[in-house]
Amino acid sequence: MCELMLVSLGNERLNKLMLYNLAVIDSTDSTNKDGFGFFSPKLDSVWKTKLHAALITNLGELLNGTSLGERPIMGHVRFASSYAVGSFAVNKLVDDEHAHPFDVGKYVLAHNGTLEFKDKKNEDKYRGKNVIDSQAFAMELADNDKPFLKALKETVELFDGKFAMLIYDRGSRNQYIVRGRSANLYKSDIKIGGVDCGYVINTAKADLEHALHLFKNQYELHGGNPVEWTVPVELEAESVFVATSKFIKKVGEIKETTRAVTYSDDAWTGAANRRTYGVLNEYEKMIEAAIALSTKNGLLLRHLDEMCMRIYAEPLLGLTDEEIRQFITLILPAICEKNFDKLHNKWKEIKEKLPVGVSEYEAAVKYNMQYPYFFNSVKKLRQVYNAVCVDVRRQEEIIKRMEKGVA
Repeated sequence: MCELMLVSLGNERLNKLMLYNLAVIDSTDSTNKDGFGFFSPKLDSVWKTKLHAALITNLGELLNGTSLGERPIMGHVRFASSYAVGSFAVNKLVDDEHAHPFDVGKYVLAHNGTLEFKDKKNEDKYRGKNVIDSQAFAMELADNDKPFLKALKETVELFDGKFAMLIYDRGSRNQYIVRGRSANLYKSDIKIGGVDCGYVINTAKADLEHALHLFKNQYELHGGNPVEWTVPVELEAESVFVATSKFIKKVGEIKETTRAVTYSDDAWTGAANRRTYGVLNEYEKMIEAAIALSTKNGLLLRHLDEMCMRIYAEPLLGLTDEEIRQFITLILPAICEKNFDKLHNKWKEIKEKLPVGVSEYEAAVKYNMQYPYFFNSVKKLRQVYNAVCVDVRRQEEIIKRMEKGVA
């Protein structure tokens, strides 16, 4: 998934340092390696690139030489999908143009999630233009002449899907935080020397805690006053907030709508016979078994997506037919059987005993448990995957030998 970040520490130097930390951590602790960008109201222009944020060798020099001001700065690291609105079989659009944020004149917008027009006729205007879903949403929003909250609601009603957004309105000069239902956003408040200085918002809680931990040590290493930060809290779902330099305030509500959406071969690259998103008729029994197994072990859909991203670099419903069959019938049961119960129970016990003021990130570091914490490590996850693949190859060899009549 992509990750959004909003940094507001009331000081330009601190904003730049935190923005840099989040950009690097959000891109290296996940699969968000398909672009990075940021926007500040003072700069009033978007800077973005297709490059992996952690690999931009002069990013510190760039930020240091740019006047970004003290107002909240929005940032985004991208994981590109293989879908473009109204286009046929496209490759992932990894280039400067399709990195976020998007500047559409009236608004500047960064988005996490996947959106699709409810009425396919609305895609016609974008056909053949290599426009991704976030761009289409921004363009539709800019075409609506009503005040922001009304325009936002009407634009959201055109789409189905998942969303969290950061939006700057050039007319009112307001910055907005928009969270639907299924895309997460977390906020932590910061004190330096006991004085409130602002807040930071990020998509992933663990990445935010990692960045805060690093920021605290960097600042104090150079002789700064002690840094304190609150345990990140999830922003209220289906809400719109306005962001000031010191706080955020809820100013409206927004509804996220989802439905069974079929992605056909003319919309997604690299797989034939795509399944129906949210329905999966052909695999219904396997999916039900996977859900039952996941529920038993305390797994959520986002955890399944995380495992698939680590193994295949695609979420669960982005897998090919063969990959989803392999994951559900072989890999998931193997993971739960070999690792899960012990690690999950250990993590549950750790969380229940966390002292006040100690974050989940600090506990994860102390006990060497990576995200999702109870999987312990990506290395073990891949070990399970490799073992399953070896077993599958052995079974295929046996079948071939039997078919040839070889004992």
